[in-house]
Order: sequence, then structure tokens, then C-alpha cells
Amino acid sequence: MKSVCAIYIIPLTIGLGGCSLITSPIATSVQMASSAVSMVSNMAPNIGTSAVVFQKDKTSAVCIEWNSQVIASDFLPELQRQLQAMSIASRVYDAGMAPGDCPEIMKYDVRTKWATPLFSDNAAPYISDINLFLKQGGKVVATAAYSVDSLAYDKWTSTPKKLAPLLQKMFAAESAAAEQPAAKARPVITRN
Repeated sequence: MKSVCAIYIIPLTIGLGGCSLITSPIATSVQMASSAVSMVSNMAPNIGTSAVVFQKDKTSAVCIEWNSQVIASDFLPELQRQLQAMSIASRVYDAGMAPGDCPEIMKYDVRTKWATPLFSDNAAPYISDINLFLKQGGKVVATAAYSVDSLAYDKWTSTPKKLAPLLQKMFAAESAAAEQPAAKARPVITRN
């Protein structure tokens, strides 16, 4: 009877944390897999973006109003780089000083939060929210928004990866809006 109990009880107690100095290979594997999944999910891009675009002419150039409140130093250069890759010329102007020859004006707001990245002891900022507004003739003709996933899976994703889906939806939806018959004031709304 004692040998039967030993056969069933000893394997069950190996997986228990308790005060044991020996860690089970299974428990170690589970911990490592959990850490890997957590790290990968923190780098995954958020698909929770949305855009609203009204029918308008194709965008070829925009003037970007500089927002001095944004502390993400790589955001504005990345915005211009991605616009250029979409064949949209851009130039930046100071708030309230829009040039008269701007066909469209883009305003942006970027919020950052602080947290400690995985495997680090130092807190660092990350972009938690992005809001883009495109105006034509004083009217908002397109908006796009990004917000960190509720579980913060993508908070450490790079600025280019957070910004690209917004611009793609903003300007891809522009093509879809142009294909809609009549209804100039009818928006095209995309959400993931």
C-alpha cells in the first residue's frame, strides 16, 4: 500500500511550489512560456484603431500644425515620413500660423504614459493615444484615433507601427468615400 501511495503522491507534489528547493521542469517551462507570450504580446500592434473619412478630393499635400505639448520626439518626423511614402507632401507650421496656400491642414494630439518595460528597472514613456484630424476649408474631413489596448498588449510597440494603421485607414478610406455615389456628407467609418 505504501508503494502505491508513493507512486501517486510523489509525482503530484513535484509540481507544488511550497518550500521546495527543487523546481519542477514543467513549472519552469510554464513560467518561461508565460514570459515569452507576455513579451511578444507587448510588442504586437494594436488593432483597436478607428477612422472616419468624409468624401473629398484625393489628398496630395497637407500642412501639419505643430503641437508643442507632444513629448514623443519621433512622432512628427515619422508622420512626415509615412505621408511622403504615401506620396503626400507635408510641411509643418506653428500653431495659429497656417499658411494661406494649404489645401488641407492636419492637427494631431499624442498622449504618453510612463511604465517600466520588461527586463528593465527604469521607467520609460510610451505612446498611449494618437488622434489625427484632417481639415479642408475649415471643416474636418477625416479623423483617425489609436488607443492602447485595454490590456496594454501593445504599449511598447514602435511609433511607426502605431501610426501606420491610422494613416492607411485615413487615406484608404478616402478612396472608398470617393467611390460612394452622391452623399458628400456621408462618412465612411472603419473600426477593428
